[in-house]
Amino acid sequence: LSVDSLGVASEIDAVALVGEHNGSFGRHDKALFLLNFENASDLGEDVSGNDRDGVASAVTQTASLDGWMNVATFIPANDSGIDMSAHLADFSASPSLSFSGWVRVNSAADIQSVISASDETQASRDLILFIESGSLLFQIRDSSNIFRISAEDVIVADSWYHVAFSSGPSGAKLWLNATSVGTNASTASIASIVTNRCQIGYNVDDNGSGVPRRQYEFDGFMKDLLLSTVELNQSTVSDIYVNDIYSYEVIHLPGQSNQIGRADIVAGVDDDYSVVGGKVFQWGYNAQARAAAVNPLDHVNEQAGDMGHWMAMCNALVPLLAYKQAIMLTPCAQGGTGFATNNWNPGDSLYENALTRMNQSMGYHAWSNLRAIHWIQGETDADNNATAGYQAALEAMYDDLDGRADGFSVEVPFIAVTILGSTVPANVPLINAALAAFVADGPERYLVDATDLTLFDSFHYDAASLREIGARSAAILSELSESDLLVVEGAQVSIGAEAVSLVQSNILDVGDVLAQATVDAVALSVAATISVTDIDIAVALDNVALIVSSAELLSVESVDVAISAEAIALIQAHILALGDLLVGASADGVVLAPNSAIVVAGSSLSVSVDSVVLNQSGLLVVDNASLAISAESPVLIQQNALAVNDSRLSIFMDSLTIGGGVFVTESALGMIIRDFQYVLLVEG
Repeated sequence: LSVDSLGVASEIDAVALVGEHNGSFGRHDKALFLLNFENASDLGEDVSGNDRDGVASAVTQTASLDGWMNVATFIPANDSGIDMSAHLADFSASPSLSFSGWVRVNSAADIQSVISASDETQASRDLILFIESGSLLFQIRDSSNIFRISAEDVIVADSWYHVAFSSGPSGAKLWLNATSVGTNASTASIASIVTNRCQIGYNVDDNGSGVPRRQYEFDGFMKDLLLSTVELNQSTVSDIYVNDIYSYEVIHLPGQSNQIGRADIVAGVDDDYSVVGGKVFQWGYNAQARAAAVNPLDHVNEQAGDMGHWMAMCNALVPLLAYKQAIMLTPCAQGGTGFATNNWNPGDSLYENALTRMNQSMGYHAWSNLRAIHWIQGETDADNNATAGYQAALEAMYDDLDGRADGFSVEVPFIAVTILGSTVPANVPLINAALAAFVADGPERYLVDATDLTLFDSFHYDAASLREIGARSAAILSELSESDLLVVEGAQVSIGAEAVSLVQSNILDVGDVLAQATVDAVALSVAATISVTDIDIAVALDNVALIVSSAELLSVESVDVAISAEAIALIQAHILALGDLLVGASADGVVLAPNSAIVVAGSSLSVSVDSVVLNQSGLLVVDNASLAISAESPVLIQQNALAVNDSRLSIFMDSLTIGGGVFVTESALGMIIRDFQYVLLVEG
């Protein structure tokens, strides 16, 4: 595990490390919940990313049925069902409500509720989607029917059906297998009635007795149930039914030629769609339709045989997608365009056409999320000496997008990329400075610095640079994704999302990376346990135990361990700088030699050795796989415990026990403890 330039890279088996952020990439933002029944131990688990789990009772998982995998089985005799009432307050006042799901009944003869919300009284208030004698019905009633839509004799036993409804300001609609089977002009929705519970697989009614009881129990199987407060349209239902996509992460791509990409496709690299195939699509500027994303994207004036940054970006983002989610790109760039040439100002024809494509892209699927606007432009304004007004022009475009681009707000990331080429080279740093000032002037604005990359002509990034721009752009969106901060399988240490918050002035402060964590096997004091300030380290621990499997890695009791800031000098902002493995320290028979581990009489020192005693009042004792460093005589060289390249490290402790592994120093990354399950290398 290494930390470098505020990025995190891991090559350790069974360790996942990502950040967390609101509005994260890879989440069904417009879903109230999505139940896919993949987790057999919790069939009420919400996989939308919105943490609205239901309570499943007597629902079982069928691993395979008719080619379907992991479906929920409902048996009336067992009182099967999933109670979602705990989350009713999140949507009971919504003016619109929609639903999508797959069902298969064992018998179509009875009345069977798919999903319902009610006030538990007879014939009073409810919203319900149900099957009755082979018919599919959706109704909202309040003492009398507000409306009912029914499709007669359309359901038979032992067949899978996709069912969907929508209610709200656009009226009520009912679909079966992506075909509209009924509408109603009523604008009523769940907010039109009083409800106090919501459930899947049954309804609750008192039948006039005053005692609520279960009824209309579902007998059969369900899969992929999604409830939303956003109305559905036909294209959304068709996309779910035909393409099995429940939402898109939409990224708009306006700008000029470097947004398109003018570098030639490298065979086997830029035409390898193995990652993005079936997962990344485009709303073509010219086609004005959904299509697979391939090089070159359908921008205003793309050129056959050229590649863009988009695939490197999407290759990195696809693994972050949620269940049955895809990416939708909106290519809308044109080469040789700028603000000064009347292309990207609100009201300019190119800008207005691009805005139309953005809204078409967002409108294709009602449950899509606008994740970012990605902007590469500035060369034309540099060519025209229009640098002084560039930031103001970009701000004006941004403000117009904020009011007119569907789904866009100041909370949506806007990613700008620096330029490198112009016919007036002196203007390039001025445009880049304007881009940087724009980014600094508002929230959720990000700058991709590409000034270290290369061009293949006077204006255009080469293929390798475009791929790097894509990777850097993906890194920004990846850091905004929300997931567990650290997961270590099969070990006592695990850090879940609920135990980790990235907050200011807490446990760990490295550059702009802030973290606080409480872990099962590690208890850190509430105060700033570890702080890093100007490459000095101070550690004060009340009671910490780091345990790997059954071996104690670090045991500290009663503040016996303290590393003072004065005693540690870090070289070039590193915790431990080895510098070509130049470790030179010796004392009484212990030599730290170049390109080796700790050497005792020419052999590596293992903590499992029975007895190694260092002079000077027992400074180092290894006895029966334990290591003790005496606090009384921690003097090796120049009154320090360890000297590395003129840096001084003093460790004062009564007891430090290390068992089950060999300690070595190798590579310029830092310290490695072998034979343990965890390797932690900290830089900065």
